Amino acid sequence: MSDAGRPEDFPGMSDPAPYEAPEQAWPKPVGVTSIVIGAVSLTCTACGGAALGLQVAFVAEMAKQFPDGMPPSMGAIEPLMIAQMVGGALVNVVLVVAGAMLVMRKPVARVLHLVYAGLGLIAFATWILLQVQAQVEITEWCKQNPGTKFAQQQQASGPIGLIIGLGLGVVLGLLWPLFCIVWFGAIKRRDADIAGSDQPY
Repeated sequence: MSDAGRPEDFPGMSDPAPYEAPEQAWPKPVGVTSIVIGAVSLTCTACGGAALGLQVAFVAEMAKQFPDGMPPSMGAIEPLMIAQMVGGALVNVVLVVAGAMLVMRKPVARVLHLVYAGLGLIAFATWILLQVQAQVEITEWCKQNPGTKFAQQQQASGPIGLIIGLGLGVVLGLLWPLFCIVWFGAIKRRDADIAGSDQPY
């Protein structure tokens, strides 16, 4: 049997190094984005909580500007409002932790992002319900009291404030949960997609 072709017959050649695929680049930017969105949302929640605590004083000050009456719901603090605010804060804490785990390439980040997405959609739906309910009550009161200063101001300003508020809510509360459901639920489903490097993306 011929020994031709043995590695030692070709001193200038060596065994090829094992193939190493390039490290995936997506976990860090997605993780950082989750941390930023979670932190911004937590800040907004903290501001909302502070505003809720000052609501009584704020409504009393507004009452001076509208001596002929305001919608009763303007000064009401419903238990569901507090529950939604606390729940929203916890959801965003989960998002910040999920983002940190993803930056560190921990596979648990996938599960945490999916948990955040599910809870986030529930929190978003609750927030929308509260906003619509409040607006319906204000609109109905204005119809019943069209001659009041408050009703006239609402008619003059139109729904611009509501539209802006809902727009910001959609950006912060809906788009990222939907992205996480698609990304972590359908595209990056394996632990190796986060911790491994068998594909560049």
